Amino acid sequence: MHRIALVAFVVSCGGGGAKKVEEPPPVVEKKEAEPPPPAEQPAEPAVAKSYSAKAALTPLKGVKLEGGTVTFTQQDGQDTAVTSDFSGLKKGTYHVVIHDGSECGDNGSKAGGPWKGGESVKLVFKVGGDNPGNLDESGVKLMLNGVAPIIGQTLALHEDKKGAPGKMLACGTIDAVGAAE
Repeated sequence: MHRIALVAFVVSCGGGGAKKVEEPPPVVEKKEAEPPPPAEQPAEPAVAKSYSAKAALTPLKGVKLEGGTVTFTQQDGQDTAVTSDFSGLKKGTYHVVIHDGSECGDNGSKAGGPWKGGESVKLVFKVGGDNPGNLDESGVKLMLNGVAPIIGQTLALHEDKKGAPGKMLACGTIDAVGAAE
């Protein structure tokens, strides 16, 4: 019976061999998930600035003519568009010329000579027949901002004299209307 007790003792103690101690599984530290990098936002397209200027041309003394307005518009980096709204002009050819002065004075005496920066610009229109008598030009090489803008110069309406500007009929200063995005 001792044998049975011994066997029972050995069995109850786990068989008498070296006990294997189970180790707990290694602790794995969980790293916080890094937030994904922010999605790159597409660059917003640059909005071109728009520039505008106007010159209200007043008839000179003794000239029977209604006044008119010449408007200049330009998108940043592009050529300028020029329009006018003269009325009451007689049939014929007219020149719109930018002058060096900053004011017209009596009879256009302070308008100065033709503006050096505008020598290559020819703003000519005809009145009569199918021609309504106003400028409507695009692609004009004039700047409303930046280097050598036309703002502050004088603008004059001249009658035609053998294909060139003749007598000055009306004059006004080119003023900025504003810049907007």
